[in-house]
Amino acid sequence: MNWLCGGRNSANNMFTEKNAIYLIAGYIVFLGGISTYLLSLVLRRHNIKRDRELLEQIEQQINEEQSDQTSRDQTNADQVKVEK
Repeated sequence: MNWLCGGRNSANNMFTEKNAIYLIAGYIVFLGGISTYLLSLVLRRHNIKRDRELLEQIEQQINEEQSDQTSRDQTNADQVKVEK
C-alpha cells in the first residue's frame, strides 16, 4: 500500500524547504493581488466622491445662473410694460 501513496514520507515531502518557497510565494502573490484590488476600490470610491462634489457645484452654478436669467427676463418684461 505504501507504493500507492508514494511511500511513508510523501506527506513530509510536500512541505520541504523547496516546496515551502513556492507556498510562500503563492501567498505573497495572492495577498498582493487582494491588496491591489482593495487599493483600487478605495481610490475609485475617492474619485467618485470627488466627482460627485464637482457635479453638485456645477449644478448649483447652473441653477444660480438660470435663476439670475429668469429674474433679468422678468425685470425686462416689467420695463417693457411700463414703457407702453
